Amino acid sequence: MTVAPDRILKFIRKCSSSTALGPDGIPNSFIKQFRFQLLNPLVAVFSHLVDIGELPNVWKTTNITPVLKKGLASDVSNYRSISLTSNFCKLF
Repeated sequence: MTVAPDRILKFIRKCSSSTALGPDGIPNSFIKQFRFQLLNPLVAVFSHLVDIGELPNVWKTTNITPVLKKGLASDVSNYRSISLTSNFCKLF
């Protein structure tokens, strides 16, 4: 499988700039702003990951955040969890 630079740019354009930060602390707005500078390194990294068939352990780390659905905030059953992963992992 080949990692195509135009597909990476397409997915970067689709990324929402308002998403929460993952464990790496890198926002989508940074990735969007520097997409052309990041493109060649991302192609190289993504191609390597495809070749070896693995994800970096740091990309497997998530921040789990409870979000209130509705009702009383004191009732634990009124929460749902959201897993925040690395934006680079989502892009990959």
